[in-house]
Amino acid sequence: MMTIRWILSALLTCACGAAFAQGAAFPARPLTIIVPYAGGSGSDIQARLFGQHLATALGQSVVVENRPGANGAVGMQALKAAPADGYTLALGGGSVMVINPLLTKNLGYEAKDFIAVSGVAKSGAGFVVGANSPFRTLEDALAAANRDKRALNVGTYAAFYELGAAWLGALSNTKVANVAYKGAAQVANDLMGGHLEMGFIDMSGVVALVKSGKLRVVALTAEQRNPLYPGVPLVKDKFPEYVANTWTALLVRTDTPPAVVAKLSTALQGLFSVPEIREYYEKSGFEPLNLTAEQMQAFQQQEAIRARGMADAARIEPR
Repeated sequence: MMTIRWILSALLTCACGAAFAQGAAFPARPLTIIVPYAGGSGSDIQARLFGQHLATALGQSVVVENRPGANGAVGMQALKAAPADGYTLALGGGSVMVINPLLTKNLGYEAKDFIAVSGVAKSGAGFVVGANSPFRTLEDALAAANRDKRALNVGTYAAFYELGAAWLGALSNTKVANVAYKGAAQVANDLMGGHLEMGFIDMSGVVALVKSGKLRVVALTAEQRNPLYPGVPLVKDKFPEYVANTWTALLVRTDTPPAVVAKLSTALQGLFSVPEIREYYEKSGFEPLNLTAEQMQAFQQQEAIRARGMADAARIEPR
């Protein structure tokens, strides 16, 4: 009996020691951050900024790889296919973790396949038009579509924005046609070229275009007005229940060793005090979502409940 106990104790000690050693040795080679959207999107900007400083914190280079397609599903499938060792992360958020499962049946992944090692950012999004658009307000666009008995064409590039556009249509009793793009930059280009009526996108990637007058923001979806756009109204001014925030986090596979998750989480939490990252939040209009891996689990559950309410209001079922 003593021999069996000794063997079991030794095995447990070795297992714990191996797990600790794995975390202590990590990382021993470069890391990759997958961005499930095209270059120039808010997620892409955040991945490159955090990746740069994460490389400094961990002493290993970080490569950012854009894998757009299928509302972010292509990138998340790539993360699922990667080894669960912490060397491959994805910059994802509400679209891929809580909204895609509400819109699409066969994603090729499930939200439970991943965990967030740290939050990154949170913000309301914006309904945006080109500088030469006849629409000066959101109400102008909705009224034009209803008057002409047609759909309002809204460009989006992720599930969050697709759902948000559909929700606006339901609340305003307006037919909205989703025009899918691979990234915010592509939406912005078509808006500026006069090929698209309206876009619903995150604002961080188009701040310069708005300031230069090439794009015009007609409404924001946050709870409070954004100091970067002091004259822009909120959607909730017209539809009080309409509050929709986009958020991002750095994700790994759920079966990644806990010691590795902890090391990544600690390193990422330390980046929120970096001056360049603090400046990014000030200039982009995003709020820092500096939540730990454990805190992100509770946050994601709350966001899933909110998204379910949006989908129910818009009468959307998985397709």
